[in-house]
Amino acid sequence: MHGYDKHAFEPFAVTVDLAVLTLRADALHVLLVARGQEPYAGRWALPGGFLLPDESAETA
Repeated sequence: MHGYDKHAFEPFAVTVDLAVLTLRADALHVLLVARGQEPYAGRWALPGGFLLPDESAETA
């Protein structure tokens, strides 16, 4: 994967992802975003990301 360095992140990481669901016209819909970075750039994913070392889960 071009542009992705798995060593750029701490060996232990915490991520936060959000599942947003809704009913529209009697059909279930889910909010997805296109990933902007590797790995899997351009693929669909739940919105979210890594917590920074000085960031709390509440502020994420």
